Amino acid sequence: MINATQWFELDIAETPLLNSIEINGRLSFKDSASLPIVKLRAKQIFVRAGNLRIGLANAPFSNTGLIELGG
Repeated sequence: MINATQWFELDIAETPLLNSIEINGRLSFKDSASLPIVKLRAKQIFVRAGNLRIGLANAPFSNTGLIELGG
């Protein structure tokens, strides 16, 4: 769980298959030339009172961001 006061940046190429993730704070994908693909793998993703960010309107994500739901 990502609490309301927490901000995490996903900075690995691929997560293991997570059972579930609940986002009440912020989870963003790192946008870096050294990390051309960022992949979030989970059976369930709940974005409750938080944010899941893959780029912004004024700063689009320049690499490949993937979300894989499995289960």
